[in-house]
Order: sequence, then structure tokens, then C-alpha cells
Amino acid sequence: MRTILFSALLLTHSGAVAAAEVQAETAMIEVEEPNEAEFQKDFAAFTEEIQAAAPNLPGLSAIVVREDCTVATANWGMAERESRTPASTETRWYIASSTKAFVGAAFALLAQRGDIDLAWTLGELAPDMDYPPELHADEVSLRHLLSHTHGLASGNIEFRLAYSGQHDPETMWKLLETLEPNSKAPLGTFKYGNLGYNIAAMLIERRLGRRWQDIVDNELTGPLGMRATLTQGLVTARKIEPFAYPYAGNRERGPEPLYLIKQDETMQSAGGMYSSTSDVGIWLGNQLASVRNPRSGELAQAIRESQAPVATLGARFGPFERRGYGLGWYSGPYHGSTIYHSFGSFVGAMAHASIMPEANLGVAAMTNEDGAGAMAPHILAAFVYDWFGIGSDRAWTEGRGRLADLETMIKDERDRIASSLEERASRSWQMSLPFKSYAGSYCSDVMGTIAIDDGLGVELGALRARAEPYTAPDTIRLELIPGRGMVGDFDVKDGKVLGFNLMERGFTRCD
Repeated sequence: MRTILFSALLLTHSGAVAAAEVQAETAMIEVEEPNEAEFQKDFAAFTEEIQAAAPNLPGLSAIVVREDCTVATANWGMAERESRTPASTETRWYIASSTKAFVGAAFALLAQRGDIDLAWTLGELAPDMDYPPELHADEVSLRHLLSHTHGLASGNIEFRLAYSGQHDPETMWKLLETLEPNSKAPLGTFKYGNLGYNIAAMLIERRLGRRWQDIVDNELTGPLGMRATLTQGLVTARKIEPFAYPYAGNRERGPEPLYLIKQDETMQSAGGMYSSTSDVGIWLGNQLASVRNPRSGELAQAIRESQAPVATLGARFGPFERRGYGLGWYSGPYHGSTIYHSFGSFVGAMAHASIMPEANLGVAAMTNEDGAGAMAPHILAAFVYDWFGIGSDRAWTEGRGRLADLETMIKDERDRIASSLEERASRSWQMSLPFKSYAGSYCSDVMGTIAIDDGLGVELGALRARAEPYTAPDTIRLELIPGRGMVGDFDVKDGKVLGFNLMERGFTRCD
């Protein structure tokens, strides 16, 4: 039986914006505080119920903060099962797209200083490119890129940076010429993705000579005292620091470790940070202080700008509505107040970061899986906001309803996995040639190089997989990205293999 590690701490955030000036009595909105001791008991108890509803969730860490203190923390399970490393508030969790809120604030800070202008356009910052008129390069601004309203499409840039790791500055700069207009989401229309943040980081690095990692480290995480937060240097850090290992959690035999772990080559501006819940608590405390304290300084102004909606949308994620998007933050109504949130998901990782300024509350919660059980951090955060917003009784009612739904989701997912495995196991190979005939290197100017061995083992940069049979001739199924099957087919002519097609891209044999 796993033990819940629970603490209720009242610790000052050393990195809080203008900490000496941020006092409760200066808050813009006075909130009548419920009994926090009762909340701490309920928070621990509800975390136990999450554990019961998602027993195969590898580990979870959560923190609840106000602008100047920590209200409660909860940790259970394992950051790494093989070494029996428990989850804790100091574990480094991969926070994936929650990175965008840091990048948005950092760029807003540079803009306030006059180092950059968020109105700079793609055409101004990359004038050596020959863009077609329909791309609107002279209109697409940094603000468009950071708010997902840029109207651009690619697929190559994002994949190389986030997954394969096959890139260098020169190659990536050339890939800007492959940008296309997004006919389904033209300029000014919100379409979430990584592309805008990837392009913005490339443009600013070329203009200022500063990598996005160095900007975030030097302007935000370093000054705020976020010592467990990393954008780079993972090889060295993993030898001495506790990191959460990625797992496929919803398996009959318990969580299964996944091979795909983030390396420096795949840490990118749209998803490239590891952080602890303790550090994200510092970050959220600063977010709250920046909104609630009108006397805050330069950084607080940048934080407020990053929160302010640029795009308008009508969507939701789990319990949370999404009416607007700023520079890294969604916003939407919740119990008559506004919640700002920035979530992140990757293979074997889920991160939740949110604030409700009017209630002076922030929640960070992380887990090391990305299946159905990964909804747990969001359900836990909703319980927190419910408890303070509509009372403990209704919070429990709402929370248990969500946990019942979660149990159903987990069962349905397990059934789908079992059915898929059974169907795939029944397939036979449909290859027209011996396996060794397909071995070799296959190259694409836009996607990089694929290596295939004589047992149909496939590598694409940091990605690797063993091919499975598929139903069509000379076609294989791959899980280069764990849990996400893709189909590739070979170009075979006169008994020779000439190329390989994967992810709607053609690779020519180049060995």
C-alpha cells in the first residue's frame, strides 16, 4: 500500500515579485478566507481518492499556493519506479507546453525594455526568405506567433525540434522557407500548436544572438530562485538530481517505462522545461502577485501582458473553459472568477499550472504518464478551486463525479489498448522482399534521415521503434512516439527499394 506524503506549509516564496512590497493588506481584492486547516485535510483525503481511482498512475506531485505562501502540498507514487525514487515537491517533472507561459513572459519582458518589439514581423526578422504573398510575412508578428494566431503551417520544424532532435541553426533557418499558409486557420485565427513559439525563438535568436533557454534562465527562473528548473544541461543534471521518468500508466501489469526521454536536442521553446512543483509554486506566486499588486515592477507588467487575452476562442479542457489565449496562458470563467491556465502534455508527462487571482489561489500538479490517468492533476486542481469557490460539500460532490468519469475513461482506454494489441498480433507480414532488402538510410531535406536495419528496426534521430506487420503490401506499422502508431510504406520497383514514405513525407534512399 502506497503512503500519501502530505504537508501543509506556510513558507514565503523567496522569488516573489517585489517580495518586500507584496503584503496581504495591499491586495486588490479582499477574500474572506475559509478554514485552511479544513481544506488541508480535505486536500489530502481527495488526493487519496485520486490514487484509488487511478491505481496505475505512476506518481503525482501537487502544490497549492497564494501570492506569498504555500497552502498545501501532496505527493504520492514514484518519480522512478526502478530506483524506488518517490515523487516529491523537488522532483523535476517535464512540464511540456507549460513552457510557453515562461517564453511568453520572457519575450514580453524584453519588449518592455525595448530589446525587441512584439510587432516585429516575420518579413522584418527573416528578410532573406522568399515568401509567397499569401503567407502575409509582412503582417505575421511576434505577437501573432506567441498567441497561435499566425496563420502558418509546417510540421517539419516542430517535429525536428520536439521529437527527432535532428537539427542545427542553419538547417532550421532554411526550413522557414517551407512555411505554408494554413487555409484552415488563416492569419488572426487561433490554432494551438508549437510552430509559433518555435519560429519566434528562431527569429529572436538570430536578431539578438540569445537562445530562448538563456533568455528564460537569465530573465525569469534565475532571478526568481527557481533552482530546480532546467531548460538545458539534462545529461549532467540527471546524474545528481531526482527526475520523473515517463511511463505508460494504464497497463494490466502496472506502469511500463517508456524509452522516449527528453534530451537537450529536443528541449524547445514550445515545450522544453523540467521543473518541480515547488518551483512552479514560486512561478504561480509571482503570477498572483503581479495581478493583485498594482505597485509591482517591470517583471510583473510583463507577466500581466502575457496573461492578457490576444485570441478569442470557445473551447474547454476537462473542467476548465477556454475563452481567451494570451502569450502562453489560456483564460476562462470559473465560479464567477477568471482562471488562467497553462497545461503541458508529452509522452509520459502531464503538467497543470493555473491561477485564480480573485481568490488568491494557484495550483501546480504533475504526473509522469499521459494516458487517461493523466487527467488526475486537472481533477485535483478543480477540487481546489471548487473547495474555495463553492464550498467543501459541493467540491466533494463535483470531485467524486469527475473521479467516477475518470475510472470509466481508464477502463475504456485499457479495453482499447487490449483490443489493439490483439488485432495487431493477428497480422502477418506483407513484405515482397527479404527484410535485409529494406535496410539502409533514407533521406528527406525537410524531415531528416531515417536508418533501417535488417530486422526492420527504425531510427529517426532520437526516435526508434521495431516495425510491426501491417495489412498493405510493403507497409509497416511503427510507434516511434510511444502510444502513437504510424504507418510507413516502401517504394519498391523491379525488386529494389527506392524510398520510404512516413508522416506524409517521402524519404529517398541515400546509402
